[in-house]
Amino acid sequence: MAIIGIFTLDSVKRYSADNPYLWIMAMVIMFVSLITLACCEGVRRKTPHNFIFLGLFTLAEGFMLGTVTARYRADEVLMAVGVCAAIVLALTISIEVGQPREERPRLELGVCPGGGGGWCVCVCVCV
Repeated sequence: MAIIGIFTLDSVKRYSADNPYLWIMAMVIMFVSLITLACCEGVRRKTPHNFIFLGLFTLAEGFMLGTVTARYRADEVLMAVGVCAAIVLALTISIEVGQPREERPRLELGVCPGGGGGWCVCVCVCV
């Protein structure tokens, strides 16, 4: 939220609009760190590496949201962030409440009988 607030200033907004490579740079850093965390188990499991890549991903995501805020209105971007956070929270709760931890399938998110599949269908329909 603080990074988005910085991009609402007129001088920063103009600089971001004049230099579209900032958005591209943030997107590349975000995807590289996300793919590294998803695919490289050594990076994901080791303590200093995972904090570095999670921090890098978080900063790149915040910077990218800031550059998007410079092009659109801040309340529109914050509304989209809030809706995404609510959907993630609802899916997490539905999966956590669905079954006891020892009976849950390992990688089949949203397929548990507690309503996770229903949430996935609802999200797909809404999108």
